[in-house]
Amino acid sequence: MGRRFPKGAYALTILLFLLFFVAGYSFAEQNPSEARRFFDQFKQFFEPIAELDPASMVLLIFINNSIKTFLAMVGGLFFSIIPLVFVASNGALLGLVFSISAKEFGWVRAAWLIAPHGIIEIPTVLAACAYGIWLGYRLAAKLLGAEDSILRDVASSLGFFFRTCVPLLFVAAFIEVLITPVLAALHA
Repeated sequence: MGRRFPKGAYALTILLFLLFFVAGYSFAEQNPSEARRFFDQFKQFFEPIAELDPASMVLLIFINNSIKTFLAMVGGLFFSIIPLVFVASNGALLGLVFSISAKEFGWVRAAWLIAPHGIIEIPTVLAACAYGIWLGYRLAAKLLGAEDSILRDVASSLGFFFRTCVPLLFVAAFIEVLITPVLAALHA
């Protein structure tokens, strides 16, 4: 039998993501040249992906996001540290990217560029990380003498990942490649 969704951990991931989004945005606003240099390096890393055909791009983004999200979730077994760092770093990165995009394209177009991520991809990643945080908590409880089975908790988390996260991350990759550019062009 599946376990209930870890709502408290999900609320924590949302709060952490938003706090670090603001921190990334603020950093970029206060240090525009450093933020631009980081952004340009980040963008350069992903330039070869832009040369792929759309189907390959969807597949590559899906595999990349799935692997990273999976590792962040199961990394929660290390006392929740990995999913917490994953959420914080992604929030900061998106805040930085939003700041730079808003300066380049205006607030409306920048919002349209990141909005599709916020509809499916970000909530899915945060949900998987919530399970990772919960796994860290459950492992700590087990080490402190709780009678529950950590294996059952891991199985429940894996079930959630494969039944829920994987399909949603595929849809998110599809949206990122095929719909986001159209929305951005409409609001140029």
